[in-house]
Amino acid sequence: MINHNPPNAPGTTSGSLLFRLKTPDEAAWERFVDVYGPLVMHWIRRRCEACGLPTDRRDDVVQDVFLSVRQYIGNFERQRTGSFRKWLRKIVNSRVIDVSRNSKQKERTFSETELDVLHKIPDPSIDETERSREREILFQSIIAVVAKDFGPATRKIMEETMIGDRPDSEIAAALGMTENAVRQTRQRIKKRIRDEFGDMMDEEPSR
Repeated sequence: MINHNPPNAPGTTSGSLLFRLKTPDEAAWERFVDVYGPLVMHWIRRRCEACGLPTDRRDDVVQDVFLSVRQYIGNFERQRTGSFRKWLRKIVNSRVIDVSRNSKQKERTFSETELDVLHKIPDPSIDETERSREREILFQSIIAVVAKDFGPATRKIMEETMIGDRPDSEIAAALGMTENAVRQTRQRIKKRIRDEFGDMMDEEPSR
């Protein structure tokens, strides 16, 4: 479950993924792709549909997006809650347009007017349903990545109480733990998520 209220605005600390992305840390880049890849693909799919970009060109967009992030991440400064996601979305939109334009230019030469129209294709509408879908995609990716850092019991607690909605009492009984131990474990996980991803998110798990 996700809390729609943003967490206390954290600074970019040495333990955060955003900080590590600005250093020569290949493991951080792999982690970033694992976490944000599903959301980026979701955006690309929606944007490609709006631009009429063929499905077989979407892999080109994915590659261009992450290359662009790697090139420009050093210039990114978090201004407010949610600003990283907005920054990343702008890169996705720009790269989709670039690939779409290049694809069509191979078929024929575009006039300046046609290129201008292509750049003005609006971003697909983002209502509360879509925002909620984006939050779920990102949070589930974070849980999947962070879960790999813990043992089976902790992963079970993450899956059942932070993505699912199973009561603490049932989880405790299934794992042979006390309810208090389940709650303490969940709080430890939340802190880990907040420390590593808090400056790249605009909400955190509610439980």
